[in-house]
Amino acid sequence: MGEDEVAALQRLKSLFALNDNNAQNIFRSVAEATYKESLDRVLMDGHISDSEKEFLDRLQNELKLPDEFIKNIYAAKAGGLLQKRFDEAMSDARISPEEDRELEALAKNLHVVPNFDEKTRALLNKYRLLWLIDNGDIPEIPVSINLQRNEKCYFTCNVDWYETRAVRYRVNYGGPTMSVKIAPGVRWRMGSLGVRTMSNQELTRIDTGTMYLTNKRLIFMGTMKNTTIALTKILDFKPYKNGVDIRKENGKSPFIGFSDNVDVFAEILSRLLMAMKR
Repeated sequence: MGEDEVAALQRLKSLFALNDNNAQNIFRSVAEATYKESLDRVLMDGHISDSEKEFLDRLQNELKLPDEFIKNIYAAKAGGLLQKRFDEAMSDARISPEEDRELEALAKNLHVVPNFDEKTRALLNKYRLLWLIDNGDIPEIPVSINLQRNEKCYFTCNVDWYETRAVRYRVNYGGPTMSVKIAPGVRWRMGSLGVRTMSNQELTRIDTGTMYLTNKRLIFMGTMKNTTIALTKILDFKPYKNGVDIRKENGKSPFIGFSDNVDVFAEILSRLLMAMKR
């Protein structure tokens, strides 16, 4: 501890009648706050120069701050800054190559190694793919099924295949069985007098299997049957959180149920359909 710090401690002890331990605690709190404020100013531009690094090292020595404190506070401040920039880049659900380079450079400048969990890494990869779908060439993926000449597959996943079906059901009213006098000798019994059969159109799961989206077709390889829909026959589609409602030119229009990546499928299908209309 330098002479100025010793003198400051002596004045504190004299003014507030502090013992050595209390005075040291107060000085430590002020020293930590001073270092944090200085670190915030250094990190403001997202880059630490050699001169700034030397300044922080010198400040640590002058304030007598332990290495463990410096390590923890730097990890929190620099990591928080990097996380903020990642959140800003991901706010539009797209990650461009330029944003990737900027984030990589920031992490390198801050000497921080990003430690993303599996869920975050998967989300980053999805946002990179969505940017490519919007702005570049849709990445082609290899598949084991036979494709037509010049046909390319862009998306595949396991899905549930739904179609509307007429569902018949019985209605049996089980209300009160009181009777009401209507006319002499005639009584009306309220409640269940019988069963009626009715029908309704309901969305029914028909099959489960693997779906492939190519530049020409939507192919479903189910456990019960295989179905193909040419993209030229799709009039419209509506995406939901759990799947996509496909509107065909004729025949039954399916609802395809997804467990994940509905947004990726919808983006690719939208771009393919728009390209066919040009």
